[in-house]
Amino acid sequence: MRLDNALERLRKQHLWGDISDERYRSERRSLEATRQSLLNKLHSAPAMDLERAAKLLQEFPRVWNHPAVSDEQRQEFIREAFAEVRIDGRNLTKALPRPQYVPLFAYSIWINNPSKSSRFGRGERI
Repeated sequence: MRLDNALERLRKQHLWGDISDERYRSERRSLEATRQSLLNKLHSAPAMDLERAAKLLQEFPRVWNHPAVSDEQRQEFIREAFAEVRIDGRNLTKALPRPQYVPLFAYSIWINNPSKSSRFGRGERI
């Protein structure tokens, strides 16, 4: 995490004598408060109901192609759910979900075919 790295760099600067004790304590308190605030937000976020969300994802093609869904709504969904999307002509060549959506896509693949989902190893893209 970036804050952990910043805390480590701050500690080294203090050990090397590049910053005063007072400045070190002040900046460390600020970084630790920011870190704790982020951790609190993470723990208070509602857990994703993966089973329900995966079932909705299975119905997604019908929703995507529904005449009442505008191109702007489709683009908004893509920007929200994916960090990277590549299209070659009319073919989707890459769809990299944002980190918060990776469990949803992984679970969706698993419930659709649990015997073959083991091929997705750690660090592989969905």
